[in-house]
This record gives sequence, structure tokens and C-alpha cells, in this order.
Amino acid sequence: MSTSTVTPSMNSRRVAAALSPVNLHIAGVMVLLALNIYLAVHLFLAWNKLRQSGSEAVSQQQVALKTADIAAQPLRGLDDKLSTARADADKFTEQRLSYAWSPVLAELGALAKKQNVRLTRVQYTETPAEDSPDPDLVEIRMDMTLSGDYRPLMQFLNSVERDKTFFVIGAVTFTGQAGGGNNNNAPATSVVNLRLRVTTYLRKPLPSDSKQEASTKEVSTKQEAVHEVRR
Repeated sequence: MSTSTVTPSMNSRRVAAALSPVNLHIAGVMVLLALNIYLAVHLFLAWNKLRQSGSEAVSQQQVALKTADIAAQPLRGLDDKLSTARADADKFTEQRLSYAWSPVLAELGALAKKQNVRLTRVQYTETPAEDSPDPDLVEIRMDMTLSGDYRPLMQFLNSVERDKTFFVIGAVTFTGQAGGGNNNNAPATSVVNLRLRVTTYLRKPLPSDSKQEASTKEVSTKQEAVHEVRR
């Protein structure tokens, strides 16, 4: 009976050495380290991308906020502006618009008398309420004829434009001769006829109008009484 001994080859020894627990542990640590490095790199790249996106988003929000602030600038204090505009409109309506036709005609007559021109004709039409720009106002269009010297007529036009009652001059037509100028044959006081178209508005009566009308009638009565005494 023979006995034989099996000797491991060199390769087997190397394989056994490589698969030893220590080497396997080291290999596992290296794999985990590589995986951690891989994950860390991807995490850094993702964080950097997110940071850049966040900065762009913040910048966009800042631009949008600034744009909205600029757009809202005219609206600041709008309530106060509307209240002021409404008060100014009410003041204009009360002080510069008449509540009846007779005061308008009286004002035109007074202006004509003051400038020494003669108001010969006044024709007026009322605009229907549905066509009026404001339901609380009535548009009055007047077509009038005046006569007098050229200079007083021009002064009358100027006084109409500047009068406390709101008048809008639409058309002016002169007829006749304005004399006293280049034509030596024309008298210095030649009469000129003026056709004038004017627009104004009537408002609704206010409580103060009745007091003012009563005061005006009282003054007129006193003046008539003084006139009668002098006679």
C-alpha cells in the first residue's frame, strides 16, 4: 500500500490568499468608499444645480416684484385723488354752472351792456337728457346775434370766455364793416354784426340756489324802490 501527498499549486495559494477574510474586508471597504465618492459627487452636482436654479428664481422674483411696484406707483393714494377730483368737480358745477336758463340770459345781457354792445337775438336748444354726457347736466346750445363796434365786440368775446359762468364759444362770424382802420371812407364807429354760437350747461338746483335767488330779488326790489324815490 502506497501513500501519496498532494501539494497545492502556486495559483491555488494565491487565490486562497486573495480570498482571505482580511482581503475581502479591504475590498468591501474600497467598494463602499468608491460608492460614497460617487454619491458625494452626484450630490454636489445636484446641490450646485439647485443653488443656481434657486438664485435665478430669486432674481426673477425680485424683477417681478420691482415691476409690480413700478406698475402700482400711480395707484398709490388713488382714493385721495378721486376724492379731491370729485370735490373739485362738485365745486366747479356749483360755482360755474347755472341751475336755470334765466340767469344765463341775464349774465349774457350784463356782459353785453358792460361792453356797450347790443344783444339783438338769442335762440337756444336743449340737448335731450339721453344724449347728455352727464345725466345731472343739461346741455344748452345758443345761437345769438350782437351788434356794435369791432373793439367792444372783441372785448365781449373775451369777457364771455373769462366769465364766472361756464361758456364754450363754438363759432364766431363777423358781418358788416369793422371801420376805423384801413378804409378811409368808413366812419370810425361803423357797426359790425356778430353771430356767436355758445354752449353751456344747466345743473340741478341746490338748496343754496333758493337763498341766492331770494337775496337777488331783495336787492332788485330795493334798487327799484330807490329808483322810484329818485323819480
